[in-house]
Amino acid sequence: MDESIRVGQLVEVIGIRGQDLQQEEANNEYELESPLHSFSNTPVLHAIAFKNLNHSTPLKAYEVASDYSVEQIRYDLIEYIASVLGGDKLAAEFVLLQLLSRVTTKINGLKIGHLTINLNGFPFYKSTKENEPVLFSSTNPVSQPLIDVLENLTVHSVNLPLTIQGLNQSKFTPKCVSESLEAGVLQLVDGTMLLVDETVLDEGQLQDAGVRNFQALQTLIQTQTLGYEFPYSQYDFDTDISILSISSNKSILPNHCSVLLKPTNPLEDSKQDMLKLSKEQLVQFRRFIHTAKHASYDIPEQVSEYIQESFVNERKKATDTKSELPTQEELMLRMSLARLAAVSFGENTLSKERYDYVVELDNQRLFKQKKKLQDSTMVISWPFEAIHKTHIHLDINTGELSLTNGWESTRGEDSNQQDILLSSFVKRIYAEFEMIPSPPPIPSPPSLLPLPQKAILHKYMTTIEATRALSKLCREEDPHQYYADMTKIGEGASGSVYKAYAIQKEHTVVAIKQIHLRRQSRKDLIVEEVRMGQEKPFHDNLVKHVESFLWKHDVWIVMEYMEGGSLTDVVAHNCMTEKEIAAICLELLKALDYLHSRGVIHRDIKSDNILIGPQGQIKLSDFGYCAQIDKIRSKRTTLAGTLCWMAPEIVQCKEYGPNVDIWSLGITAIEMVEGSPPHLENPQQAIQILKTQHTPPSLKNPEQLSPYFRDFLNQCLQFNAEDRPTAHDLLQHPFLSDAAPLCSLLPLIENAKNQITMDDEFCL
Repeated sequence: MDESIRVGQLVEVIGIRGQDLQQEEANNEYELESPLHSFSNTPVLHAIAFKNLNHSTPLKAYEVASDYSVEQIRYDLIEYIASVLGGDKLAAEFVLLQLLSRVTTKINGLKIGHLTINLNGFPFYKSTKENEPVLFSSTNPVSQPLIDVLENLTVHSVNLPLTIQGLNQSKFTPKCVSESLEAGVLQLVDGTMLLVDETVLDEGQLQDAGVRNFQALQTLIQTQTLGYEFPYSQYDFDTDISILSISSNKSILPNHCSVLLKPTNPLEDSKQDMLKLSKEQLVQFRRFIHTAKHASYDIPEQVSEYIQESFVNERKKATDTKSELPTQEELMLRMSLARLAAVSFGENTLSKERYDYVVELDNQRLFKQKKKLQDSTMVISWPFEAIHKTHIHLDINTGELSLTNGWESTRGEDSNQQDILLSSFVKRIYAEFEMIPSPPPIPSPPSLLPLPQKAILHKYMTTIEATRALSKLCREEDPHQYYADMTKIGEGASGSVYKAYAIQKEHTVVAIKQIHLRRQSRKDLIVEEVRMGQEKPFHDNLVKHVESFLWKHDVWIVMEYMEGGSLTDVVAHNCMTEKEIAAICLELLKALDYLHSRGVIHRDIKSDNILIGPQGQIKLSDFGYCAQIDKIRSKRTTLAGTLCWMAPEIVQCKEYGPNVDIWSLGITAIEMVEGSPPHLENPQQAIQILKTQHTPPSLKNPEQLSPYFRDFLNQCLQFNAEDRPTAHDLLQHPFLSDAAPLCSLLPLIENAKNQITMDDEFCL
């Protein structure tokens, strides 16, 4: 092994990794005294197998002395990066800060090293001759000069062109197949610089594999985790990958910081420029980056107080001027940038001056973005510089039609008749502009992307965007100041649910849902849930929303506590009678009738979202997928809901209305009969049946149900949405006339709780 691997060679190794203790202590004591200090962080590895990698230029172990100052090297580095960004030094400085970031960097246990930057404004033009701009071709992509720079400066860099074909055909995540683990595109060595190129993304159809790959990339960017797929499970592993994305316009991927490129000079042949760099310069650049990445860092208490005061003053100023308030997310970004800027100047301690420098840097970035928005309010398309020689003008007061620029001299004998016709036409146009109201918006033509992917691309909100929206809806305070004795009663992918007591109102029990905002791929749903919780009308069959908090990047939704738990537990541990099912359907229809009459579609009716009170009360919860309709927009097209409960019109990407909730109610009724919805073990099969066979799901033993119940299900599960009755009409169905009293559900609740307790004890 030792003879096979040479110094400077990049390899992928399978083995057991350890850490030399003396080296670790040395790392902790290290101070950034010089950017050219020789720094080593080599792990101890027992290698079993390895293979060579040829993705990029490795960091070579040169030992070159130099008298260059830190600031001089920093300046030269920015110039070097700017040479492939059209001379934009501001963008180049942000790229440098990205190169110095480490995902695992912490201060007082708080991760501040996770920084993902997007450069938008590509593609650039490459001038081969004066006044002859030529677009980069597929053989010389717009990202290539930047790739070359990153390969020169980093230990390992990877370019990921984000194409429809690549998303559909590649394997982004590792997967276990026949006891062997197949590698994924995103399975990268720690410390890798990943450049995601969105400029090559064109229209096309994303398949299921493509959607999963896109979601895996989103998750990697947001949480720095990568899921390893096994036959019956998935395990998420932490990663340490720096991610830089480039795009023509706004990125479709999440990021912490978006930088608009404003080139100041023509793009030169960057590859030749890089070849002109001496070996000593490259070594200086590499050592500077490597040293700064591992430098120790401290924020003095007085500087910390200064930052807090600056943030508070900035919010007060924004309040006084009625402008947008700076968020905690923006403060965290500036803190991260300040740390990186300090170490880039060779400073181990953050100063007030350095923080102010970063604030000014960030303000320049934001100013460029705002100016672009102002400049792009009106776009003039081809042809350019057209000359309008003849003008027609109608005087509204007199009704006179006048022509300009010598048109009269060209008229023939029928000019009077022409004038009359033309005048009549122009007057009619003016009248239509004045009298006819604006029509409802015309639906956009269907995209080549399937609806699931459209939802990802168009509904996605970044953490900053979601935080801004939530800050207007939530109290930005610690919920522990108002609620005590929080006890976890549930946990899911989005976060945890707690039972708590209101401090100011004794004996008032509430349920609090804690949502980790950064971990959510669809942050817009969280915003919608909070908004709908506050705006939805009060009703006995809707879970009451108390208040919401936004605290430390988590959303805390306080709501009415439903002691009986969810209908899912009751369904899973009991055989329900028709009368009990009718009682639940009756209450759900009351809730739906109320929502639909006020223009609200729930869009996610299922047993998980149906909660039971201490006296058997039935209430709908989880309003994250709710949609508002009105006279102008009476239909929706957004993909929403849970696969097995989805109505066929949603699956087929058609417009839909409130009757999608009626279909989901029918599926929930089947769930209460059979213990699970149809095709729960294979949701994709349910989707394919709805797409191809155009038939509703069938019961396993329909003969065991009463004629009234079968007819009720048949009404709910009409394949054509127009044939389904409304919630108001279904309330008159004879199946519901024999509904059991709600108190009859109490034994079912108690039995479910006992079964769950026994299962937990058995697991222990």
